[in-house]
Amino acid sequence: MAKGSIGSVLANSVFYTFGNMLLKVFSFFLIPLYTAYLQPDQYGILNLASGFTAVVSCIITMGFQYAVIRFYADLKNDLSKVARMFGTIICSIGGGGIVFLCGLFLFRNYWCSCIFKGIDFYPVIFLAILISFVTSLYSVYQDALKGMQQARKSVLLTYVFFFMILVGNILTVVVLNMGAVGILYATLFVNVIMVGIMFVDLIKHELFVFCIDRKILKDLLKYSLPIVPHSVSYNISSFVTRIIINSKMSVSTLGIFSLASQFGGVADIALSSVQSAFQPWMFNRLNDFYHDTNDAGVALTDIARMSYLLMWVYGLIYIIIGSFAQEAVLLMASESYLSSWLYVPIMVFSIALKSPLYFYNNFLYYNKSKTKFIFITTVIGSVINIFITFWLVPIYGILGSIVADIIAIFVRLFIVIPVVYSDSKSVYSFVKFIVLSIVPMIFMAVAIIPSYSNVESFSWSNILYKILVIFVYIGCVSLVYKEQMKRYMIAFFSHK
Repeated sequence: MAKGSIGSVLANSVFYTFGNMLLKVFSFFLIPLYTAYLQPDQYGILNLASGFTAVVSCIITMGFQYAVIRFYADLKNDLSKVARMFGTIICSIGGGGIVFLCGLFLFRNYWCSCIFKGIDFYPVIFLAILISFVTSLYSVYQDALKGMQQARKSVLLTYVFFFMILVGNILTVVVLNMGAVGILYATLFVNVIMVGIMFVDLIKHELFVFCIDRKILKDLLKYSLPIVPHSVSYNISSFVTRIIINSKMSVSTLGIFSLASQFGGVADIALSSVQSAFQPWMFNRLNDFYHDTNDAGVALTDIARMSYLLMWVYGLIYIIIGSFAQEAVLLMASESYLSSWLYVPIMVFSIALKSPLYFYNNFLYYNKSKTKFIFITTVIGSVINIFITFWLVPIYGILGSIVADIIAIFVRLFIVIPVVYSDSKSVYSFVKFIVLSIVPMIFMAVAIIPSYSNVESFSWSNILYKILVIFVYIGCVSLVYKEQMKRYMIAFFSHK
C-alpha cells in the first residue's frame, strides 16, 4: 500500500471535511439572524434565487469543473500545458458566460414569470444573473485547487469567502434592513473579490495564460460537454422542486423546506468534501493500475479499502446530523420554523443512499469515453424526480419531494452500475455498499425514536440517549476495522 498516497487522501479529506463542516457550523449561527430578520417568504425568495444561480452557473461552466480535475491528472508534469488549460477554461467561461447572460436579459419577459412567480426582475432576478456569472469562474478555480490536491489553500479561501459574506450579510440585513436583496448584493460583491484573488494566485504561480488553445479546448469540450446535462439537470431538478413547492403550496412553505434542506445539506457537504480529496487520489491510483505494472497489484485494493472505510465514516456523520437536527433547529430557529427538523432525517436517508453513486460515478469521470453516461443517468433520474415531485407535493407537501429524491437515486444507481460493471467489478461490491448505507440509517432511526414523542421540546435525556447510540456505532466500526484503521492512522500522521 502506498503510504504517501493514503496519507495524502486522508489528510486532504480531513481538511475538506473538517473545514467545510466547521464552516457550516459557523453558518448555523446565522440561522437565528436570518429567521429573526427574514420571514419565511423572504427566506423562500432567497432560496429560489440560489437555485436559479446554481442552474445558470452549471450552464456557463460547460462542465469544465469536472474536466479540470481529470485533465490535471494527465498534464500535471507539464506546467506550461496546465497554464494554457487553465487559461482556456477561464477565457471560455468568461466569453461564453457574457453571451449567455445577455440572452437571458434580452428574453427576460419570456421566462421570468414562469420561474419567479410574483417576484420582480429588478433587483432579485437581475442580481441572481450577475451572481451566476462570477460564481461560475470562482467555482472552477476551487475545483482546480482540488485537482491539484491543494486542500489547505482551498479551505483557507473558503473561510475568507465565508467571513466576508458574514460581514456583508450582517451589514445589509441587520444594519441596512435590506432583507433577501441585501444578501444577494453581498454575495455578488464578495464573489467579485474572490475572482480577483483567483487571477492573482494563478498569475503569481504562472498557472494562467490568457488564451484559448483550440486543441486543448476541443479535448476539454469532448470530455465536459456530455457532463453538462448531468450537472444542469441535477440542479434543475432541485430548482424545479422549489418552484413546485412555491407554486403548489406557498413561498412560506418553501422557506420551511429551505431551512430543512440547509440542515440536511450538511450530510451532502460531508459527502462531497471527502470526494474532493478522494477523486483526484483515485484517478492517480487508477493511472497506477493501468500504466504502472509495479504498483498495479495494490492500486485496486487501496481504492476498495479506502472506499468502504469512508462509507463507515459517512455513516457516523449521517447519524450525528439526523439525530441532532431537532436540537439544532430548536436552539437556532424561530418558532415559525420549528417543524423543519422533522424532514431532516429523511433528507439524510436520501443522501446516505446516494453515497455509493459517488464512488461508482468516479469510474465514469475517469473513463473519458464514458462521460456521456453521466448525462444519461442524471437526466433520466432528474426527469423522474420532477414528475414524481409534481405529483406528490400537492398531496404530501415537502415529504413528497424527498420521496421523489429517493426514487430518483435508486433509478440512477441501477443505470450506472451496469455501465461501470466491467471497470468496477474487481473493486466494489454493490451489496456491500448497500449494507454500508443502510446500517447507519438503522442506528439513526433508533436514535430519533424518542424525538417524535417530543417534537417541539428540548430534552437532555434524549440527547444522552442519542450520544449512547452514536458510541455504540463507533464501537461496532472499531471492532470491524481495528487493524485497517490503525494502518491508516499511521499513514495519516506520517504524511507531510
